[in-house]
Amino acid sequence: MYVRKVAGSSGPSYTVLGADGLPIGPVESFLAHLVDVERSPNTVRGYAFDLRDWRRFLDATKTRWTDVSEELVGQFAASLRWAGPPVAAERRNGPVGVSSATMARKLAALSSFYDFHARHGVELRLLRRRTHTFAYGPRRRSGRSCIT
Repeated sequence: MYVRKVAGSSGPSYTVLGADGLPIGPVESFLAHLVDVERSPNTVRGYAFDLRDWRRFLDATKTRWTDVSEELVGQFAASLRWAGPPVAAERRNGPVGVSSATMARKLAALSSFYDFHARHGVELRLLRRRTHTFAYGPRRRSGRSCIT
């Protein structure tokens, strides 16, 4: 499974290809939607890699993309935070895994992906605590803003 850059009428876009070399249908339709609503090419690129990682995780757990649960999303997040390749890089003085910002983007990609398909009539088992984002990732301890 890999991400490929493709030329489109409104500029470059990205697609996720399966082991057979063909685009993965649900991912392809979502990424095409992002291009149609004029999301930044960097956003489309990032979401393509995020969804590739998600599909790899689903394949490893032998889960259909429509049968996921909030617990499975939590397992995915934990695997990104603590597991090794392909998406993790070792940091100096810290755990192996993706950064908090990368984790937030990956979960935002999943949330948008499933919201898109739910709006287009795909029956999903996924139950979310919030409608706009998954409730996983690092929790802030103080009420102070991140902006300094």
